[in-house]
Amino acid sequence: MILSIAILASDQPPLYFRCSSNESSREDDLRLFVYSSLDVFDEKVSSTVSKPHQELFLGSLFLNNKYRSYGYLTNTQVKILVVVDATNPNLKEQDIRALFKKIHNYFCAAICNPFYELGSPINSRPLNALVDNKEQ
Repeated sequence: MILSIAILASDQPPLYFRCSSNESSREDDLRLFVYSSLDVFDEKVSSTVSKPHQELFLGSLFLNNKYRSYGYLTNTQVKILVVVDATNPNLKEQDIRALFKKIHNYFCAAICNPFYELGSPINSRPLNALVDNKEQ
C-alpha cells in the first residue's frame, strides 16, 4: 500500500524519508515525486491560510501514471507526505486519514524521546514497519 513516507520541517532537510523495501530500486523516482508534491503542498497550504479552522489532512496532492501523493500538515507546520501506488483501486480517503493519524502519533512518539535532538533525522522502528507493511 505505502510506497514512501516523508516528514519535513520547514526549511530543513527531511526529518524522515523511507521507501518500502520493495521499492528501494525506485527510491530516486520516489524522492523526486515527493519534492514535486511539495510544490502542490505549499500551494494548498497558502490558499487555506485565511481559513480559521484549517483541516490538517490536505488530501490528494499529485498524481502521475505510477504514484499518488497525499499530504498532512501538523499544527507545528511539519509536513507529512505519503506516496502510494496510483493503480490501487482499494484505497479510500478514510484509510489515508487513519494512516496519517497513525504516522503523526509515531512521529510524536519519536520526537518525545529524551535522546532525540530536535532537527536531526528520525529513526523510528514503528514508522519503518509501517512503510514496509510489516506493522502489527
